[in-house]
Amino acid sequence: MEASGNEQQKNKRKGKSVLVGIAMLYCVFSIGQILNACRFSFFTLDDYWNTVWALEGQGGTQNSLWAHFADSLSFTRQMFLGWQGTWLAAFFQAFLNPLLLLKVGPGQERLLHLILASVVLLFFLSIFLVLYEIIRLLYGKSLALSMIIYAILLFSLLNFGVYKENFYWFTGVGGYSVPFCCGMFGIYVLLLPAGRNYAGGRRGACYVLSAILFFCATGGSLQVTGIICGGLMTLTVMAVKEKRYRFPALSSFSIALIGALLNTAAPGNYVRAKVISQSGLNLPEAVRNTLYSSLYEMEELWQSTPFVVAFLVIMGVGIRMAERVTRQTRERIVLMIVCSFCMIFIAIFPVVLAYRDSNLADRNQLYAYFCMIMALLLTGGYIGIRVQPFFHLGQWQVVLSIAMLCVICAGRFSIFHAPDRVQMMQMKRLEDYTSGDISMYYTKVERVIDKLRNGDGLSITRKDIPETAPDTTMAFTLMDNNGEKVYDFMSSYYGYQSLPLR
Repeated sequence: MEASGNEQQKNKRKGKSVLVGIAMLYCVFSIGQILNACRFSFFTLDDYWNTVWALEGQGGTQNSLWAHFADSLSFTRQMFLGWQGTWLAAFFQAFLNPLLLLKVGPGQERLLHLILASVVLLFFLSIFLVLYEIIRLLYGKSLALSMIIYAILLFSLLNFGVYKENFYWFTGVGGYSVPFCCGMFGIYVLLLPAGRNYAGGRRGACYVLSAILFFCATGGSLQVTGIICGGLMTLTVMAVKEKRYRFPALSSFSIALIGALLNTAAPGNYVRAKVISQSGLNLPEAVRNTLYSSLYEMEELWQSTPFVVAFLVIMGVGIRMAERVTRQTRERIVLMIVCSFCMIFIAIFPVVLAYRDSNLADRNQLYAYFCMIMALLLTGGYIGIRVQPFFHLGQWQVVLSIAMLCVICAGRFSIFHAPDRVQMMQMKRLEDYTSGDISMYYTKVERVIDKLRNGDGLSITRKDIPETAPDTTMAFTLMDNNGEKVYDFMSSYYGYQSLPLR
């Protein structure tokens, strides 16, 4: 009997190792796709607008590193006072801008690819580390469980959208991805001492570092700022409720809130608002658009992606781990579910308030989808935990059948539009790469940029401009938004008065 029991334990460990290995391979594949696509990125649109503005501030010359640092601070101040309060984004877009750091040449693109790939790695690493710490505090230290849930999260998130402007666009990376990384790493460092026997100095260093990271996180898009503040608010409510770690939670939330208020109160925001919208802010309309957008995108998630599979799998994970989940942990999960659904509103409201439109831009979708998927996955896991007792009554077949029926029906019931075929964006990314569409498009873009660099810009014709870009990469254009006039900032950077395309 004892030998049989040992054999069973050994088989369980093998099965667990295989499952974790599959999850790890999938995560490497998923992140590797994004990293690979970074090799085909290029500068476009606001990249040149920021660059020319920064060059004008420093007299049109490229100076030493220290002078460049001072010029970047000056550019940040100009942006804060004259366009928007995203001071960290402005500094990033000036100080680490390859168009400013290097002379005109192919080295600019190579440095761009390196920067984008580094940010992508930090982006996904920060999410995993926060997830690992949350699971450790809720359930106990478990790398295997963390990897499995992380794979489910990536499957859900990366099959929902393309997120070109968050990973392949320098301006988008500076305004959204970098601040998000700062906020997530801040949460990770804040959670590190919890439940661990850290000395006072080490614990204090973690809290100071997390505070710095939180303040930096509020220097990006207000959408990201709101999400980080919402996450800290959740931790603060939990800390106050349980009467543990209240000071670091409250102080971190306060610092993030102060940073958010500074970002919001920046004079440049109101200058920009006058340019974008002459009619002013409309709060009731913004609330309606936020609710509509939330419901519409949630329906899209169920209908047009394989999220049903992820939801059923996370329910299975909840059933499997239910016996080791305490009452306190269940209460924590309920609080996280409530706050995560509130964060969907937080992630969408600043966008629709600013642009007065219920449609989300590509750069805004990632964070709205992230909050939405986190809320639904937490819900699915909690449902699994709560229905687990039915399995002891021999009713597991009924439970699973009802769950599958409800979830599948939820995925096919339409309120806003007719159901479309399920799409897997990861397969679309793979298809665009293996077919050569991305590399061919990138080659055409590079030919145009080479002409601009080499002084042959006046010979560029409309036929030289690449046609419609693949769905999974950024589009290149020499035109401004109305499609008629040459994009002035790009031509100005390369030294042309204008580029009259024939």
